[in-house]
Amino acid sequence: GEEKELGGSLLKRNADRKQNLADLKTWWDGAFQRHSHSSAKNILNAALVIFGALPTVGIAVWVLSCNPTPNNGNVDDLHTMKEAYESSFRSLLYWSPLFLINFVFFINVDIIFYIIGLL
Repeated sequence: GEEKELGGSLLKRNADRKQNLADLKTWWDGAFQRHSHSSAKNILNAALVIFGALPTVGIAVWVLSCNPTPNNGNVDDLHTMKEAYESSFRSLLYWSPLFLINFVFFINVDIIFYIIGLL
């Protein structure tokens, strides 16, 4: 009797494991929904890929179009940063790569991802 009971509990545990694996497979496959290549989801994703980089490209073109030479001819970093800070936001972005990276990250991640999340 005890062997039968032990064998029964092992079979039950094995069946429970198989059910758990089946549930996991169902959960994983449940995230995928079959759709055509020209579905609204794919068109939206393609538009995000194409237009998602435009703000970064626009910021880069805008920053690089400023006059990179400081007004007084100083090449000292401290004077360049002070002058950039006092002259314009764009020249500050040009002369401070760390500030530029943080600004572009803020635009792309905080603002654009928020907008994409609203779609």
